[in-house]
Amino acid sequence: MRQCKEREEAAMYHIVVCDDEKEMAEQILSSVKANLTNQNELRYTCIYESEKLLSLLQREVVDVLFLDIDMPVYTGMDIAQYICRQNLNTLLIFVTSHDALVYQTFSYRPFGFLRKSYMEQEIKEVAMRLEEELKTQSEVIILQRNGELIPIPKSQIIFMEAEGNYLNIHKIHGVEKYRDTLFHMEQELGHKEFIRCHKGYLVNCRHIVKMSQNQLEMSNSKRIPVGRNYEKEVKRKILESMRR
Repeated sequence: MRQCKEREEAAMYHIVVCDDEKEMAEQILSSVKANLTNQNELRYTCIYESEKLLSLLQREVVDVLFLDIDMPVYTGMDIAQYICRQNLNTLLIFVTSHDALVYQTFSYRPFGFLRKSYMEQEIKEVAMRLEEELKTQSEVIILQRNGELIPIPKSQIIFMEAEGNYLNIHKIHGVEKYRDTLFHMEQELGHKEFIRCHKGYLVNCRHIVKMSQNQLEMSNSKRIPVGRNYEKEVKRKILESMRR
């Protein structure tokens, strides 16, 4: 038996703000706190040096990172590259005073952007989307095998691959083999971010890096085929996900 549910206990999410200008970092932190609810579920860290941020990422889980792009030693781009290379499940929100730099960040799949000169106007929309995303990340699917319960956060599932009577569940860290069908899993996930792209694959839209004519490149560098009958719906779902 298997079930999907939200975590019953409140999760503690770690939110980090990094800007080499101390006053700006504290202003960002203050704005974030003022616009997020459920403070009991959140803890905050404010960092003013990119080296200390990199060290923190190497030893702790960072769920959300508000990151200045233009910093000495390691730029925001350098940090973003590290996050992508290590496959960290960190929601990245770039903060910048240089609007032109925003377009250079797209390859890192950021969750959002904040322009320093429009902080108070833009933080409200980012905070609203962030709370929705954290709620989604708290959802898990629970696999039951040999009397053992194995919870897997939906947000960490990159794609599922059918293999005979089994599924290979490709996660951010590793692969879980489970006896089931894609059809049943698709029905049970019932989630707007998952889509069938092929008779043998179910993918998480949030982990799609790019789509070519007949395949998807995922965040773990795997390439997934797109069936001809699924192509139109896959494109529509990707566009919906990007707008959110």
